Amino acid sequence: MLRRKRSPQDFVEEIKAHLELEADELKSEGLSDEEARWQARRSFGNVTLARERFYLKDRWVFLDKAVRDLRFAFRSLRQSPGFAITAILTLALGMGANTAVFSVMNAVLLKSLPVDDPERLVFLETSNPPRGTGTIDSHLTFSYSVYESLRNQSRGLSPVMAYVPLSSSKVAVRYGAEPEEAEGEMVSGTFFSGLGVDLPLGRGFSPQDETNHAPLAVLSYNYWTRRFARDPGFSAKLCS
Repeated sequence: MLRRKRSPQDFVEEIKAHLELEADELKSEGLSDEEARWQARRSFGNVTLARERFYLKDRWVFLDKAVRDLRFAFRSLRQSPGFAITAILTLALGMGANTAVFSVMNAVLLKSLPVDDPERLVFLETSNPPRGTGTIDSHLTFSYSVYESLRNQSRGLSPVMAYVPLSSSKVAVRYGAEPEEAEGEMVSGTFFSGLGVDLPLGRGFSPQDETNHAPLAVLSYNYWTRRFARDPGFSAKLCS
């Protein structure tokens, strides 16, 4: 047989019946009706507390409290539409900011760089550099002679790569008769080989290209897709 679960109303009726039975027994012992009812309630204890304990039994208290808090919050927001709009916009901005911060952290800190041995890749900078030792007098830049000294030494750092932006924004490029703007950087001949990057087409730079100042360019995958529709014969056309 299946036993029907007691409802809160059933529990209230049980308490009421228990108190009446207890009062009847006390009245049979000579107490008045009022004294018997008072004594029965006194013996039973706090009725309200007993009802609350029964209600909380077999329930997820935290979930029930959360539901009640949500109902109260929705009622409050419905009564104050101006405050509701402000609260929703604040939450949306906060969620958007958190998403943006996590995206940056995921790309910079959590996700490994797509290069060989990313844990061994370091970015060099200096502190309190003398004026004239870097390209723009910054602790993030080195002169070419300093770069050559670092690259030629055989201990500690191998290989050493260098890069410098061609412009603070974009540079003018032209293929054929169609000029446009694009982002670009000058890099050392060991840039791709030092990072261990495999190019799907063509080749990267070499130290000899750097020495000879060879007029070569490596296109990013996005630029190759947007500008040349991933034409596999583009490298041959460029070189011919």
